[in-house]
Amino acid sequence: MEIWNKLSPAGDDAELLHVATYLPLKGWRHVIPFLAMSMRIEKQLKHSSGVVSYGLRAKVANRHFWTLSIWTEPEAHERVHKFRAAPNSGQTICPVGRQGRCFRGVGRGG
Repeated sequence: MEIWNKLSPAGDDAELLHVATYLPLKGWRHVIPFLAMSMRIEKQLKHSSGVVSYGLRAKVANRHFWTLSIWTEPEAHERVHKFRAAPNSGQTICPVGRQGRCFRGVGRGG
């Protein structure tokens, strides 16, 4: 399963922040809640400024998930990340994951 959404164009010379994550889930009982949380995050991203595109790749049979988001500036990503991880929300991006990975990098192009 792959989902890729492009929200806003970026210039060919624009400097963009790329954030990729790898999120393996601990068990089958966590798959549906994780997908539901991903849908809520997708809804939030659609209404956030600074998002160029985002995507989710899933190998559901293995319980492995990857995300990629591209941002016009690091501050835009931080605003969304802080909102999502608000102290009163009671949720984190992957509360049921095994040891995951997150990669951040800057690149050019739209």
